[in-house]
Amino acid sequence: MPLYKRKPIINTVEAIQFFPNQNRLKEIATFLEKSANIQMVKGQFGQPLLQIVTKDGQIVLAEKSYIIKGEKGDIYGCKHDDFESLYEKKEQEV
Repeated sequence: MPLYKRKPIINTVEAIQFFPNQNRLKEIATFLEKSANIQMVKGQFGQPLLQIVTKDGQIVLAEKSYIIKGEKGDIYGCKHDDFESLYEKKEQEV
């Protein structure tokens, strides 16, 4: 079986982390800029989940997951441990 190595990611993405509180939901709504509908729902065991409905489909994220907006405006989710191993915070240019 051949092995594969992930190519380094040179581009940057915008991201926000999901926490189940009203202030964060407002921040997420602003981040998504009306490109998606969001709703907090309860999972099978009562855990808070974030449901995001975009023109491309539905995304359901667990607490601490990241919502990522790609360079082309595409929206997708990523588990927090995966996100933190793949991305590092870029310093803001002045």
